[in-house]
Amino acid sequence: MNNVLSPLRAVYLVRLLQAAAYAAGNPFLLLHLTVGLGYSEAVAGSVIALRLLVPIVGGLLGGAVVGATGIKPMFFYSLAALAAGTLAFINDLGNPITLYVGAIISGLGVSVLNVTFRSCVANLSEEKTYAKNFASVHSIENIGYALGPVISLPFVSQQNYAGALLAMVAVYSIGCAIVWRFIPSDSTIKQAAAVAGPGAGTSRLGAFGVAFLAFVFTFSAIFKWTEIGIAKHFADHFRFVQGTSYYYTGQSVLIVLLTPLVGRWITHSSRSVMLGFYFAGSLIFVASFAALGFYGPAQGMAALAMLTLVSTMGEALVVPSQSALVAQLLGRERAGFAFGLFGSTVAAGSALGSAGGGVALGWAAQAGNLPAYWTLFGGTGLVVLCLIYVVAFLTSSRKPILSITPPARTNAAA
Repeated sequence: MNNVLSPLRAVYLVRLLQAAAYAAGNPFLLLHLTVGLGYSEAVAGSVIALRLLVPIVGGLLGGAVVGATGIKPMFFYSLAALAAGTLAFINDLGNPITLYVGAIISGLGVSVLNVTFRSCVANLSEEKTYAKNFASVHSIENIGYALGPVISLPFVSQQNYAGALLAMVAVYSIGCAIVWRFIPSDSTIKQAAAVAGPGAGTSRLGAFGVAFLAFVFTFSAIFKWTEIGIAKHFADHFRFVQGTSYYYTGQSVLIVLLTPLVGRWITHSSRSVMLGFYFAGSLIFVASFAALGFYGPAQGMAALAMLTLVSTMGEALVVPSQSALVAQLLGRERAGFAFGLFGSTVAAGSALGSAGGGVALGWAAQAGNLPAYWTLFGGTGLVVLCLIYVVAFLTSSRKPILSITPPARTNAAA
């Protein structure tokens, strides 16, 4: 029976379900809390903000817990935590404290799940296939994000936002069942990792690791900055409200098609070359948004076409190279800790990007100069990324010099 679904394909399927569950209910959480349960926008916003902030700490915690407890049990528990946290949002028991508890539980669940599934992919893959396999994961995620709204449509069309969240719980529960049935025990995963070899990483985070995480932090902040401003720019500058929806739809389709091809193309590259792909993709992505500032109000369609094509090419280079670099950062045995550091870094950068992007967008809107939001801050981001890349490139082949050692795995729990 276990041969029906291979372990790696089971991981892919769970990731698809998790992405579908997220897209099915998460966009409607604010409406459920305000319209469905009657809370103010301030309370609802604070609950959602807490859920976004928890992964900053949760990523590091996830790396340590996965290393000590094992991949399979944490895979199951993190999905169960997401289901339990969502249930707390559906029925608050008449007390807003329940919502904050749910935010903490679900925030921890998603951060631990991200670490666990990436660790599982790294341990079930040969190092030369990292880029290809992580590219496949990203494409599968985008398919899940496309399926999610279809799952919740019958509920949302009736303004039954609790039903959309309940659909999330059902999908997470299916994921738990798949993990329990098809994900192998940790002893089996460790045997597969031993056959594949220890990988090129080390047990300590060196100067390259610090520079790489600084790059990840900066790019994550810029990525969130683009999300903050794109809808307002298309609506107020181009008078093309639907442009944002067209952009995300078109980009999702192209990412699903392009990312696996790029992953196969770069899969045998060295760390220095992989870093070059990551840097090039980041620059292309950021430059595409910075270029929005040079399009006039009547050029909305041209801006949409440019942004969709160019930013997608950049992201297709970023995704497989970034994940492969993280997997190699501390070696196969420390992949969980490496992905924990990565997750916390992304969360911290995203938090800064959200706060800074909101302030900057308010300034640009008040000044009546939305293009400056893209040209000024996009240009600054490009300069900072270039400076950090130089440091990362110069240290990419050097031995580690910093004594940041992750906790060792203490057992091989099934």
